[in-house]
Amino acid sequence: METSEQDQFMSSIVELITESWRLYHYTDDLVRRISDVRVQKRGLNQTARFHKHMKSAMDKLNLEIVDFTGQDYVTELPVHPINLDDFNSEDALFVDVTLEPVIKKKNSAEIISPGVVVVGRRDA
Repeated sequence: METSEQDQFMSSIVELITESWRLYHYTDDLVRRISDVRVQKRGLNQTARFHKHMKSAMDKLNLEIVDFTGQDYVTELPVHPINLDDFNSEDALFVDVTLEPVIKKKNSAEIISPGVVVVGRRDA
């Protein structure tokens, strides 16, 4: 593959991984809210199966997802906080919500796609 084709291929892979990650988290959250225990169990089994196959495919691509939700926000994180302007430089911040996860090469520091997050202020 030529470089342009490789870039397009990787861009497509990143988009597919990101959208799959979003769908998985949305579906998993939705299934956990189902009150019928049998239906909920079946849904959780399906989301677990999807997660297992997604992880296997990513292993074959030598890629991994990193989600910084809940961690302290520091400028060195490979994420773009969409609401950083809402805070002062002295505010202690954390990653409140991950909108797009970080996608990186497995066992490497190489970032394929930085994440997109919403940050929040840590309560003092």
